[in-house]
Amino acid sequence: MLTLALKTMRANKIRFIMTTSTVMVGVAFVVAAFVTADSLRSTFGDLSVDIVRGIDYNVRGRLPFGDFTRTEQPPVPEALLDEIRNVEGVEKADGTFFVDNVTPRDGDGNAVTTFGPPVAGTMWTEDESLSQLYLMEGARPVGNTQFAIDIGTAGQYNFVVGEEYQLTTPTGPRTFTLTGIMQFGFPENAGLGATFSVFDKATAQEVLDAPNQFTEIVVRAKEGQNIEELKKRLVDALPTNVEVVTASEVTEEFNSAFETVISIFQTVLLVFAFVILFVSAFIVSNTFNIILYQRVRELALLRSIGATPRQVRRSVLLEALVIGVSAVITGIALGMLGAVGIRGLFSALGASLPAGDLPLTPRTVIVAVTLGVIITLIASFVPAIKASRTSPIAGLREDSAESTSNRHRSTRMYVGIVVAALGAALSLAGLFADIGTGSLQLSLLGAGAAAVFIAVAIISPLVAEPIVSTIATPLITITGQMARKNAARNPQRTSATAVALTVGLALMAAVSVVGDSFSVTFNERLTSAVKADFIISAERPNPSIAKQLKEDLADTGLGTVVTFTSTLVQMFPDGVPEGFPASGISGVPGVPDSEVDALDTPTVEPDVVEHTDGEPTVVESSISIVDISNIDKVANLRISEGSLENFNPEKGLLVYRDTADAQELAVGDEVPIFFITGDTRTVEVAAIYESDAFWADLIIDAQLGDSFTRFDEVITIKLDQTQSAGQTQVDEASDQVQSDTAATQITIEDARARLTEVTDKYANAVLQTREEFLADIEASRTTATTFVTVFLGFAVVLALFGIVNTLTLSVTERTREIGLLRSVGMTKRQLRVMICQEAITVALYGTLIGLVLGVIFGVAVAQAIPSNIVDQLSIPLIQLGIFAVMAATFGLLAGLFPSFRASRMNVLQAISGE
Repeated sequence: MLTLALKTMRANKIRFIMTTSTVMVGVAFVVAAFVTADSLRSTFGDLSVDIVRGIDYNVRGRLPFGDFTRTEQPPVPEALLDEIRNVEGVEKADGTFFVDNVTPRDGDGNAVTTFGPPVAGTMWTEDESLSQLYLMEGARPVGNTQFAIDIGTAGQYNFVVGEEYQLTTPTGPRTFTLTGIMQFGFPENAGLGATFSVFDKATAQEVLDAPNQFTEIVVRAKEGQNIEELKKRLVDALPTNVEVVTASEVTEEFNSAFETVISIFQTVLLVFAFVILFVSAFIVSNTFNIILYQRVRELALLRSIGATPRQVRRSVLLEALVIGVSAVITGIALGMLGAVGIRGLFSALGASLPAGDLPLTPRTVIVAVTLGVIITLIASFVPAIKASRTSPIAGLREDSAESTSNRHRSTRMYVGIVVAALGAALSLAGLFADIGTGSLQLSLLGAGAAAVFIAVAIISPLVAEPIVSTIATPLITITGQMARKNAARNPQRTSATAVALTVGLALMAAVSVVGDSFSVTFNERLTSAVKADFIISAERPNPSIAKQLKEDLADTGLGTVVTFTSTLVQMFPDGVPEGFPASGISGVPGVPDSEVDALDTPTVEPDVVEHTDGEPTVVESSISIVDISNIDKVANLRISEGSLENFNPEKGLLVYRDTADAQELAVGDEVPIFFITGDTRTVEVAAIYESDAFWADLIIDAQLGDSFTRFDEVITIKLDQTQSAGQTQVDEASDQVQSDTAATQITIEDARARLTEVTDKYANAVLQTREEFLADIEASRTTATTFVTVFLGFAVVLALFGIVNTLTLSVTERTREIGLLRSVGMTKRQLRVMICQEAITVALYGTLIGLVLGVIFGVAVAQAIPSNIVDQLSIPLIQLGIFAVMAATFGLLAGLFPSFRASRMNVLQAISGE
């Protein structure tokens, strides 16, 4: 039996290759996901080691809560340097700088940009043994007119030593002479695409707006010094608003931050891989069902000469095992190439991944082997059971296969309904149930979707015949009618062939519905919430640069300029808990003076509310800092409770409706708020608003918040008088004022020209009208949707391989029928057209079911998303129509190979064949 199974595979090489390829693609995706993620881990792991090479400690400003990825790092005074050097056991210490958003322009005036890596200003440490900067060309910068740049940026943007270039710095645009080209790390550049503009110490402190300060101080211990003991001495010698972190702790912090991002990236890729493997399972199962249907007489003869059911099952499972192993071997090789392809795809979408080795770990191989082999065996298990249950006598009857295929319709219906109900229950639990972690909910949603697809595969044969006949009604020619009957006469095969396509298109349709709903929601909110004519944003905001830019924009006299700035806070809606420790805080209600100097404060996950019996609620979130007196000129907050009249800028707080409801806050409530700087204020809820756009759920006045560490800058401008498209917009005033000011009205185009003169001085400032700003966000949403659709498209392409496979096997099965058709006058062209029309019909059937399911899933997901993110439902009919046309086109392509193969059959041999 084993020998027979191997000979059968060798005799059907095309069938073997096509079946293997379906599993191979899924395995390749799994391997590519793990290899890409492991490559990133290795690259960033090396970077985290390079960052602390030759250093034992970092002394840096202490954050009361949060982390450095969400805010600016507090500086440390330069005066601490001498104190550190005087600590027993310290060999060397020096200050360093790292300030994001220091943007150089190349010789053509183009700003240097990256996707992800920082564009930073840094300092050439005076003690070179404590620096990871290595001079590659020219000389180190000296004085306040010189700078050096990293070798990667110099090569990409053609920076030339000796030339002058403009840099946007926290103290404004400055012109420097390039004296040298450097790299981070040696002998290899470990900058990972980051841009470094390097200055000497005095210049760095001046242009980076940090007089007599560093972002951190690096320390090396004397040889043989105990690291933990020296750390304790350093902590004792330094004030409590700074912290001492060992090199191993810094490395662990970087690795942890990188791992968070890499794990998400890997999970996303693995989701696509599992979708493809799920589709592959349907194709393999369908293929084996068709093969065994065609071999039923052969298997019956084997049973009649003594083969046991167990031997038949083992024969079928052996074929599946060989297919699985072959798919794993080729899939691993293809997965390594796929990792390169993923990098290329990200580069094409503008999100380049850092280059690095492509490690193939034992874990990746084990996962690939396990998934590839197990999925193939599971997919072939049911066909193997069916084959083993065919009795020798029943298998020798001409109608045996047909009679067995029509059994148990009611059982199929009941089982399908039960599985569908289970899938719906799991999906609803994943969407709406509050059951803890997001990963658990996503797992339930995924399991529910899989169960629904399995239910569709079970029930589909019961409805395939009428639906396929209806779809193929427009095919009125003779070949069209024959194609319709061929597709409808074996509903089980047709539905099994189409279900793989159904899965891929359902997921693509669901993504489209959710993405379009988000887009419509955001567009409507932004249009109604923002009154500003212009919005200026930056990829990497810097508070100092934003302040300078705002002043320059105000000097144009074109209108009202309002900056939206943010910072991190911890809020206590129920009041400060007794004994709450704080760093550098005094006079806080409920905080004993004896605990004011405590080093740590409780930290919670961003935007997470923790309710504990008897304990106050702690919320960590961001808060917007705005000039409240002018906010109604640039934004429509839609105040529903309270008022902005008599707003107290020293104490007032505005709260978004959802946050107010969640925290049970009402107008007049006093709320203690702790800022990321360690400062605390008790504010009073002045109003509750309904609109949200680019501002946070909490808003305070700039008069209160400007002294706190900030991030995330957006500058808005409302013109005093504008004229656009022949319409005049003016502030409410008398007819006389309108007449007097009519001559001073300015068009949007003129205003843009004057504003551009200002923003052009700031390399990272992006000036847009409100409509352009909205379109830019829509483009980002479209890019993300395209990324998802491209990867799901692989599942659709794989499903088309299933159609090719099925039709090819069907042609083999219908050899005599095709021979008879040819003998009575059907031309080769007519035969090819008939099979292609059959392929299109099957593809459209799968498309119809997939789009219906996809819309249902998309609507359910959109409804489950919180209303502050999506509250408008939109079904993109045009895009769904495009999917249908594409599926029909791909169905036609899928029919080409089997149709040409059928047309090349020898008529006499076909008629005489069994």
